[in-house]
Amino acid sequence: MSTLKSVGNKLFKTELASHNVELANLQSVVKLEDSAFKLKDKALASAKKISELAATVRANTSSTVKAFEAVINEVDALETQAKELGLSLPNDARLARDSAKREVAQFNELNNKVNSINI
Repeated sequence: MSTLKSVGNKLFKTELASHNVELANLQSVVKLEDSAFKLKDKALASAKKISELAATVRANTSSTVKAFEAVINEVDALETQAKELGLSLPNDARLARDSAKREVAQFNELNNKVNSINI
């Protein structure tokens, strides 16, 4: 009977150890899953911030382009008036228009880059 009891104890201990291993594995999976969901939440929060920043950049870019286009239009109107009066447009006005055109191109390029961010 003592052999039978010894075998029974060993089987019980083996089965108990097996359950402990399964429990440990399950706890490990739960910890890994919790960690993964926390990282997911951080990633989504970051994506939301990027989306909000992109919207702000788009709005500011649009306003900036409109302001520089107003400079271009004003210089064009001055040039038309100067021609009607037989005068030449001052060089500073031409330089301002050329600078405004470069700025419009740069901000349109920036806006295109921001628009390429799909979130």
